Amino acid sequence: MLFVLVLAIGVGSVRSTAPASAGSGAPPGSSATPLFSARRVPVLVQSIAAKPKLVPELLSVAAASPTETCLAVDVAGRSLFASNPSTPLVPASNQKIVTAQLALDVLGPDHRYRTDVGGTLGADGTVAGDLYLVGGGDPVLRTRAYADYLGDQAGAGTSIEDLADAVVARGVRRVSGSVVGDESRYDGERLVPGWPERYLDQHQLGPLSALEVNQSFTSFPDTYSEEGLADLENAGDPPKFAAATFTELLEARGVEVDGGPKAGVRPDGTAVIASVTSPPLTAIVHQMLNRSDNQIAELLVKEAGAVEGDGGSTRAGLAVFAAAFDRLGLPSAGVVMHDGSGLGYDNRLTCALLSALLTRSGDDSAIADGLAVAGQRGTLRDRFEDPATNGRIRAKTGTLNDVSSLSGFADPTGAPPLVFAYIANGAPVTPGLLDIQEDLGRALVDYGTGLPLGELSPR
Repeated sequence: MLFVLVLAIGVGSVRSTAPASAGSGAPPGSSATPLFSARRVPVLVQSIAAKPKLVPELLSVAAASPTETCLAVDVAGRSLFASNPSTPLVPASNQKIVTAQLALDVLGPDHRYRTDVGGTLGADGTVAGDLYLVGGGDPVLRTRAYADYLGDQAGAGTSIEDLADAVVARGVRRVSGSVVGDESRYDGERLVPGWPERYLDQHQLGPLSALEVNQSFTSFPDTYSEEGLADLENAGDPPKFAAATFTELLEARGVEVDGGPKAGVRPDGTAVIASVTSPPLTAIVHQMLNRSDNQIAELLVKEAGAVEGDGGSTRAGLAVFAAAFDRLGLPSAGVVMHDGSGLGYDNRLTCALLSALLTRSGDDSAIADGLAVAGQRGTLRDRFEDPATNGRIRAKTGTLNDVSSLSGFADPTGAPPLVFAYIANGAPVTPGLLDIQEDLGRALVDYGTGLPLGELSPR
């Protein structure tokens, strides 16, 4: 190793013949830094020098983990360590990393959902007949009360009160019919096909719909907590519940609504009276990753199907995602996507795929920005609180009864970010298993400690 390091530095007298950049101070015909200088290969030299220290620590992590475990660690696209990287395993919520990347690719980072209100508005401010609330698939359409309930977990949201204000601003004073909720952009499946009904009973998410308010929860506690999830109540008919909520908001603003709320489909040609648009997809992806939001993940799949596939269904969206794997050149061997959130046990991912995807997105991407941060926010708020790791692990967690996963970026002092992917199957998620992940985090942030990395940085 010492020989390689000396060689890299020793060939520094060889220079490029490319023109110098303006203001570099280098003579014409030469570069400011020798072509083969160590300053041009800091990542390579770091990996050569630091790898012997890191590898034994990662071997210990792999050995202490359940038998069905994969682990991959990369820097700048180069593998530092890999254990069973191509073994397909149940990923739990690490599936959301894949859903986020594919949704951003298929829909675009600036994609916004739009919720319309339509009807026949007369000059006297009366809507003749029904007023249609038309869902655009917005997974974060909510009331202010629901945002207050989420508190610092609220993240991106679309205010349905703003939509009610816009309707009133258009001069609507009376609806001679009903407010009708239209969810026809997506299919009527409330769960991913094959999922057990208990996911709704456990409030892992609310009933899925293209028109949902407050994630289809009709009631919720005053403040958010994991223990308080049992106090949520599901909407039996999400579009009707959305129509009822909108009716109350209109009436609170002085609009008379003659009929009771109901679900239905807006007739073709109905004029749009007002609309509200969601935050951009990057903000919604941030919300999904940071708090591991199952509802957002599943509606992203349906939206991909509605925009690029055969319709707004889970099946159509997953088919669109499958095609995206090939287009993006991601290693998809053994990969199975049964849903977008990772709640199902039929999903399979590999550490090789997660590592490649995170490397492709980069540590300054929308995905990296949305990941939970060790000891600070999201699902890692109460983990990795040791000063050595606090704030220096950004990752997506994943937990099922016998599945634990953790993938993202580690930020060593004075060294480039490391990409890592870890999935463990076949053992209960105990404090001991989480301690193994703590060891993994400490090993990663300690990468390169003691090396003169500042001298290897480009000038």
